[in-house]
Amino acid sequence: MKPKWKVILLLFGIVLVSGLCGAAVGAKITQRAIHRHNNPAAWNEIAMRVLQNRLKLTPEQVPKVQAILESGVEEMKGIRLDAIARTNTVIERLTVEIDKEILPEQRAEFDKFKAEHHEATLDMLKARPAR
Repeated sequence: MKPKWKVILLLFGIVLVSGLCGAAVGAKITQRAIHRHNNPAAWNEIAMRVLQNRLKLTPEQVPKVQAILESGVEEMKGIRLDAIARTNTVIERLTVEIDKEILPEQRAEFDKFKAEHHEATLDMLKARPAR
């Protein structure tokens, strides 16, 4: 191999490693943003920060607005848990209906799919459905 090709190959390797590292960092940042978005406690903090920055709340307004946001977050948590429970009911019904159509050779893969879907949903939402 001529030295020119070695340099090109080395540069290509550096670009490839940099791209993979960038993708990994981007995935981690996205994962944190999704977690923050799905975390009801963070809703309150984010909303308060936005209101303080945009409205320039007075020191007297801050605790009042904070209390309003906290009560809203508690209400949203309840709505969210209800929606999760209702969604799970529909998914369970659909799964039972699809289960009747599965061929014996498809059974193992469908069972695996059901388990993965159930765990992914609960993990993503960081909540347990009401039953």
